[in-house]
Amino acid sequence: MNNMKKIFLGLVIACVCMLAIDSTTANACPMCKTATEDAGNSRQPQAYMASIITMLTVPSALFCVLGVSLYRISSKEQIIADQLNEQARQKPSVD
Repeated sequence: MNNMKKIFLGLVIACVCMLAIDSTTANACPMCKTATEDAGNSRQPQAYMASIITMLTVPSALFCVLGVSLYRISSKEQIIADQLNEQARQKPSVD
């Protein structure tokens, strides 16, 4: 359990650090920057942002769902194994 606390604390620290970064210092690739500046359309940069967020969100969501599912499956298996071990200890051996 102590190991899980360390992992959780590390994730919280990483999230706080990511939120603390000033987004105005990030630079786009040269072609994206030129395309959005020359477009004259204020919606095009928003479209780029939406596509980037989608590309980052979908894999993250899939890995989170997969991780939570595997954790729940292993927890259920551990509970079943503990119950079987407890039943085996309580059952008197016939010799």
